[in-house]
Amino acid sequence: MTAMSPGLKILVGTELFNLIARDGATAQDIWVDLRRLFQDNSDVRINALHSELRSISQGDMPVSVYYQRVKAIGEELRELGDQMDNRSLINALLVGLSDRFDKQSAFIPLLKPPPTFSEVRSILQMEEMTQLCDAAGTATSCSSPSSGHATATWMVAKPQL
Repeated sequence: MTAMSPGLKILVGTELFNLIARDGATAQDIWVDLRRLFQDNSDVRINALHSELRSISQGDMPVSVYYQRVKAIGEELRELGDQMDNRSLINALLVGLSDRFDKQSAFIPLLKPPPTFSEVRSILQMEEMTQLCDAAGTATSCSSPSSGHATATWMVAKPQL
């Protein structure tokens, strides 16, 4: 191997440097190889994230937790240079919702103008709150699902039949 700047080896890291260094390589050659290496890893990561997005499901998670997981995947895809649009995130969110949100999954795509990703979260959280209140009984105090924000409390009186 030709003599290269010892600083380059330290800057890149020994293990990584050994993956890309070759005889006669210039510093520019090494930087090109580094870019290729990370781009290859980026493509693999993008594919893995798309697979995760297609297979994620809410299960027993509160809407806020499920929303954050889908949002985090979308943000990581954007950081990797993938064009993840609002519609794709909403579709992924709706497809993985639990059955108790079947009505919302059906009507949200029909809304005009289309809602934003955060507006869909709000719709789903309001439905989740309604379901929690309905399950709690006739006149009860209902608290919003945990979302990392201050908890709001409402008094809900169900009509007596």
